[in-house]
Amino acid sequence: MNLNPLPAICVSYKTSRDKKRWTFTLRENAKFSDGSKITAQTVKDSWMKLLATPNAPFASLIDSISGAQEFRTGKGTADKVRIDVRDEKTVVVHLREPAGHLPKILCHHAFSIVSPKKGVYSGAFVLDSIKDNIVLLKKNENYWDAENVKIPGGIDNGQTIRASGKGGMGRNGGRNGDLYVTVNVREHKKFIREGCNLYQNITIPITIAVLGGEVTVPTLREDVKYQIPAGTQSGTTFRLRDQGIQKLNSNSKGDMYINVAVEIPKRLNETQRKLFEKFAESMGDSGVSFDEGEGLRKKKNKKSKS
Repeated sequence: MNLNPLPAICVSYKTSRDKKRWTFTLRENAKFSDGSKITAQTVKDSWMKLLATPNAPFASLIDSISGAQEFRTGKGTADKVRIDVRDEKTVVVHLREPAGHLPKILCHHAFSIVSPKKGVYSGAFVLDSIKDNIVLLKKNENYWDAENVKIPGGIDNGQTIRASGKGGMGRNGGRNGDLYVTVNVREHKKFIREGCNLYQNITIPITIAVLGGEVTVPTLREDVKYQIPAGTQSGTTFRLRDQGIQKLNSNSKGDMYINVAVEIPKRLNETQRKLFEKFAESMGDSGVSFDEGEGLRKKKNKKSKS
């Protein structure tokens, strides 16, 4: 099995002739998820914090660093730990004896670079939420290799993405395996998704329902203007073309469907009441119509057949 480390936050390293001094160089664009820089001092602070934590798992793996074991076990002081900061991007580690496996050990998650700020991360993803044993992650836009952390537009809940060559190390020096990521899509607060189409409910005043008028409709990308026709009934559905979800592996998009509810005013002032009374008089009757039963029979028969 090939366990040779791949460049990440550390872009390169070199050793002295006696193999006891390791010099690590950080990449220039190494940042935390909040955009702050990852520096050599950040690296040192992260490792020192691990060593200072009582019974911290895996901390003993870096006992080969001069002074680390003594500090970790309470027999030495922090200033004797030979993790040195040469400059903003260079960390120098001095060992008590050669340890060729050190870079492989430092790839373990226990030695990840930790921000002093809560909720700030150094990896490719950041924690979005944990609920009912479901962990939701989202892409860290400030990760140095963020452009290769891609979730294609149109992905749906339960679908799987394959990242070629991003899996475990291959056997006997072979190529790396693939990484498979199953996606959980969080529900939107306003929109209901069905395939690539989106649905939402909007409420309009009775004046626009009767006379028609322009309303502002929120979409995924921007608010759009839509002209409601005069005489619109409550429950009417309108379609906004190309305002839905992008179709997977395509540039085309689904549609947005808006279901209209007409708001009936509960309280009227004297002027408004007189206007409605005048309107009622102009109708010439009660304006109430009754289904003679045919429609109900059709609905009942349709339901019984199903």
